[in-house]
Amino acid sequence: MTRRMCADASLSEDISERAASCASEVITNAVVHGKDDSRLTVTTLPSSVLVEVGDAGRSFAPEQTPVTVSGHGRGLKILGAWASGWGIRETPPGKVVWFNVTSRD
Repeated sequence: MTRRMCADASLSEDISERAASCASEVITNAVVHGKDDSRLTVTTLPSSVLVEVGDAGRSFAPEQTPVTVSGHGRGLKILGAWASGWGIRETPPGKVVWFNVTSRD
């Protein structure tokens, strides 16, 4: 969905790929750790995309050292490297993790 929305908005392949990779990480965390169905919102602007993933869980794991065997612990490092900004806000009934991706120009 994130790639399709970026393509429909004629955003660059770079923005699309970074946004889709970050979305995959955040959505996976919501599915694994959230307490109900997760919600995805993708908002495109002329040169950026805002992605929000919500779930009913109130907790958020701090950044972890990646565990090479299990593959866990890389999500926030990916957000930090590929997103232009990100954060967490509490919302009833839980939280929303958001990030935006803009052109690197």
